[in-house]
Amino acid sequence: MLPARHQTQEYGHKKPRPEHKPIAPFDEKTLPRYSKNTQLNTIKNKKKDVRMKTVLSNLKKIIPCMLNRYLTRQSQQILFLLLVGSALATSWCAAEQNNHSMPYCKDGRYYYSQEEYEQISVWNHFTSIPYKLPALIMRELPHLLGIKKQPCCDWPTVLAPTFPARSIPLLLTWINHSSFLIQIGDHNILIDPVFGDCPPLRRTHKPGFALEQLPTIDYVLISHNHADHTDFATLKTVATRDNPLFIIPAGNTKLFNAMGLTKITEKTWWEQLVLLEKTKQTADTPSGDKKLLTITCLPARHWSCRKLLDANTALWSSWMIECNGTTLYCAGDSGYGPHFKEIAKNFPIINVALMPIHPIKSSSEHMGPKDAITAFLDLNAQTFIPIHWGTFSCESYIPEMPLIRLAQHWQLRQKELDAKQCLLFQFGQTKQVHPDAPDATTLESLMALTTY
Repeated sequence: MLPARHQTQEYGHKKPRPEHKPIAPFDEKTLPRYSKNTQLNTIKNKKKDVRMKTVLSNLKKIIPCMLNRYLTRQSQQILFLLLVGSALATSWCAAEQNNHSMPYCKDGRYYYSQEEYEQISVWNHFTSIPYKLPALIMRELPHLLGIKKQPCCDWPTVLAPTFPARSIPLLLTWINHSSFLIQIGDHNILIDPVFGDCPPLRRTHKPGFALEQLPTIDYVLISHNHADHTDFATLKTVATRDNPLFIIPAGNTKLFNAMGLTKITEKTWWEQLVLLEKTKQTADTPSGDKKLLTITCLPARHWSCRKLLDANTALWSSWMIECNGTTLYCAGDSGYGPHFKEIAKNFPIINVALMPIHPIKSSSEHMGPKDAITAFLDLNAQTFIPIHWGTFSCESYIPEMPLIRLAQHWQLRQKELDAKQCLLFQFGQTKQVHPDAPDATTLESLMALTTY
């Protein structure tokens, strides 16, 4: 016997018809309130589309007619190539700008990269201070009590500074530590000026000359806010005397305002500052013109801290100075990282590089002599000038030891450094850098340090 469903289909039995509810009569008031507006907007959008299509179709007809009427065939081709080239250049520049490495910012604090943030925390910076203080005090206590003689830096100092009031070619004067006076294109630039003490670090050598002997300063560059690079007393004296422009990394405005400094500008990595001033004709500047000066804020691998709980709340940086056909790079205080190769890609010609070499043992925050040479080769710079040594010491070795290690590593990599030069400065010494004419006497003195 067939199932019931087949029997129903075969013998034509009909299923009972379900009851239907009566349909309500059409009432315009029962429609949603937005229905009329929706219909009107749809009509308006359609009209706009029609108008836009009409305009585009008219332009397609008018532009070729105008080009054929007013431009020759060759001119049309040139115009087309210019438009295509400008579009490609714009997209390439945007891509290059987006590919720049930027500091990673998290909860109001800066980090070298996101990977570094995931590996370390801010506590590693300021909680390490209490743990290091007892060892530091025990090491420094014999020196403070006079039980143990404090080692001093025997590196020579010039009898008197020889820098002029201003200079068109590049003149460099090493003050001490990372402090340099840069004179180029009638501009006087001061980098990380420190003329005072920096406790608890011991000063092993006095500055090359007195603060009052400085010429008129136009610009002051600060790499970061550590006490051995940002000396409050020195900055206040220079600001009161010369009123220069302070160019600082992002996040340091509050600190500088607390010192009473207001003529400042903040920059983050890869930001440029183009400066061109017209000066009065004086004996110091007989031409009356300053050369175009470009200062670029660049990456560095370091950290910042001025108080116990403000670690990494302000950025740190390195700097590139371009003026009068010369490019000078100041690494500031930095550990080794991939940013050096990135800088070399954006600045194919670097004449001078100021590279830190202290302490001897490299870390993620500091470069020793070995890593400093590697970074110098990554930059493809021409002249190596060691900085960040011989002035302050918190280690037990002699202050000249970083320079001795630099000489040894320079000899080991002599083949790679054959076309390069290394310039050594006495404290307070002024030199004119000639990339095409290596300083043979300075190079010999560097090699002689291996017998120290």
